[in-house]
Amino acid sequence: MAYFVGLPYVPDGRIIISVLLMLCIVSAQREITIPNLGKVEGKIVNFEEDNFIGVSTEIDAFLGIPYAENPPTRFAQATPKAPWSDVWNATYFRSPCAQLGNEVDTWSEDCLHLNIFVKHPRPTNAAVMVWIHGGGFSVGTGSSYGRYGVPLVAVGQDVIIVTLNYRLMVWGVFNTGDDVATGNYGLLDQQLALQWVQDNIGAFGGDPSTVTLFGESAGAASVGFHLLSEGSKDLFNQAIMQSGTSLSPWALRHEPEADREEAIALGAKVGCDFTDSTQLVDCLRTVDAVTLMNAFWQVYTQSYIRVDGIFLKDSPANLYASSSFKKAAILAGYNQDEGYIAAKDLFSEYQGDEVPTMPKSMYTAALPNALTGNTEDIVMRSVDQQYIDWTQADNTSADYLTAFTEAVGDQQFSCPTDHLIRAHAQSGDTVFQYFMTHAPSTSYFQSGPGGSGPGWLGATHTEDIQFVFGWPFIPEWMADRRALHDDEIELSVKVMTMWTNFAKYSHPGKMNASAEPAAEGDNYWPKYTIPELEYKELSLGLTTDRAVRANECAFWNYYVPDLIRFIESVTEDEKEWREDFEMWQVDMEEWRNVFDEYQQTIEC
Repeated sequence: MAYFVGLPYVPDGRIIISVLLMLCIVSAQREITIPNLGKVEGKIVNFEEDNFIGVSTEIDAFLGIPYAENPPTRFAQATPKAPWSDVWNATYFRSPCAQLGNEVDTWSEDCLHLNIFVKHPRPTNAAVMVWIHGGGFSVGTGSSYGRYGVPLVAVGQDVIIVTLNYRLMVWGVFNTGDDVATGNYGLLDQQLALQWVQDNIGAFGGDPSTVTLFGESAGAASVGFHLLSEGSKDLFNQAIMQSGTSLSPWALRHEPEADREEAIALGAKVGCDFTDSTQLVDCLRTVDAVTLMNAFWQVYTQSYIRVDGIFLKDSPANLYASSSFKKAAILAGYNQDEGYIAAKDLFSEYQGDEVPTMPKSMYTAALPNALTGNTEDIVMRSVDQQYIDWTQADNTSADYLTAFTEAVGDQQFSCPTDHLIRAHAQSGDTVFQYFMTHAPSTSYFQSGPGGSGPGWLGATHTEDIQFVFGWPFIPEWMADRRALHDDEIELSVKVMTMWTNFAKYSHPGKMNASAEPAAEGDNYWPKYTIPELEYKELSLGLTTDRAVRANECAFWNYYVPDLIRFIESVTEDEKEWREDFEMWQVDMEEWRNVFDEYQQTIEC
């Protein structure tokens, strides 16, 4: 069956030659036999693009292949998929994993499937890239045209793209703080998918010894956790982390007592009022899915990974401190305006291009909630000192939006990445850093032909995805989106080239196996080393620079931890004395004011 998706309406006259000259036509099916599993039938995509990529090729898409059996019960580890006798229909995406929100239209608890994209004729020992989607371990899917591997294969050629689903929110992270429900089920799903790739990717022409994990946000944090998991270390050999690591403060919480309290509170919300873990879990397994998910968000603030003793033996901070991480080639980075993702929710009424203004009162109230971890007054004062523009601080109408977004972006994304790449560079690993500064003309968060949604977010969180996956070359996805400019489409091709080069040759600037890495131009990308700290800027100019956010990350990675350790070392008696002393100071100030008023009265 052949089809062609209509072109997007372009209200401002943008040139979309690439889409006009591109055809993605599904013409037939392709069958492959996976030894010890069975046959799968995928679809053939005839990809032709003459303007930016300059390629005409057949790409096979095998969609919705099961990598695991649906767990027989909730809150249990999945098991490998058993062989099947019929030909598995791999011509369409299967349902995303159960979740709430507007990320997907449908979902299922039976969701452990993966998708494979490979050129035809089939390659031999091709590099493999496994994408792990983001979404805060709560939403998202690998089964979407927004994560379609066809453009990456068209650009990279001898590379295979794998995307996957894994369990989310209550299904993926619920735990009882003991060994009854241990949590991390989503990460264990990912690990099972990686084992499936090791066992079966050869049938598609892939090399199981050349596997690069790549992900964004919680997907990047997942990649980081696999660098620390004993069960994952032999399942891949390189890692790309986009705006997230295992050291990100939102990724992990190691508080078994809090886990247990929340589990009991969740049970109470849905009529499973038990304190015994076994009884509680047995009851939760019978609760309607939507009821359970709604209750989850009434109790939990987000979905956390935990130290479970199974997937993860210790905290990422401890494992990095003891150099207990997989030695691997690393490509990692973040976007210039990451923190605007937090401002987006605060200014939801701003759906155009107008940039909102944040008064000091809003900054003071919102910042502690946007940061993660210790937000005691002394910590917040130090954050103010680092980020407030003190040349404007006396101005009552001063705008604190930049201070807010930079503080949030650095704590949540920039500086955990800085911590991780420093550790890998110091251990002798090959490391490449990027910093995306280009603010796309159409935001990730704008949809529809007119591009409805906030246009003031800059190079914020997730904006890199449309360049990494080549959205301009996915007509099924772009049919409901406003087109990017031509120079942005060129940037997308260059980013896809660098990402696939890294997967194939362990260097984003190496164009083929026999060539030396580029020494100049767009493809030049210096290694990140200490003290040089060089990085690639993902902008239309694709320049290089050094020491991005170095001062800010020294603050978050060294000063703040030392400050928190000092706070925690203060005894309760000392804290009580300090509180009493502060109250005495307040009382003395009030007394002085009263005394001054009294003196003025006497003089009169």
